[in-house]
Amino acid sequence: MSLELPTLSFFKANRINYYYDKPFLYFACFLCGGEVKMNVFDTKWECSICKKSGTLSHLIVMNKHLSSQVRQKIYHPENERKQIIRMFDKLIHKYGSDIEPLKVKVERLIQYYQEKKNTDE
Repeated sequence: MSLELPTLSFFKANRINYYYDKPFLYFACFLCGGEVKMNVFDTKWECSICKKSGTLSHLIVMNKHLSSQVRQKIYHPENERKQIIRMFDKLIHKYGSDIEPLKVKVERLIQYYQEKKNTDE
C-alpha cells in the first residue's frame, strides 16, 4: 500500500515547504536546513547534509517538538526557472528585444540540464 497521500497530507496540513517530483518529495531538513529526499511510497528519507534519516513517523514526532519558525524553505528548481523567465520577460519589456537572445540561451541551457538529468536517472 502506498503512503503517498498520507505523506502529502502531512506536509500540506503542517504547512511544510516541499516540492514533489514523483516518486520523491524534497524538503528542508528540520535540523540543519539541508535538502532531504523522501520516497513517498515507503516514506524513507535522508538529509543530504547531516545524514539524519527516518520515516514519516519520525517526521511527525520531530514536527511536534520543533517550531514552524525554525523551518527553512527548500530550493525548488522549477519555481526558480519560472522566476528567471519572468525576470527576462520584464527586462525585455523594459529594454527591448536586445535581451531576447540571452533569454533563449538561458532557456536552452536549462533544457539541456533537465534532459541530462532525466537521462542520468
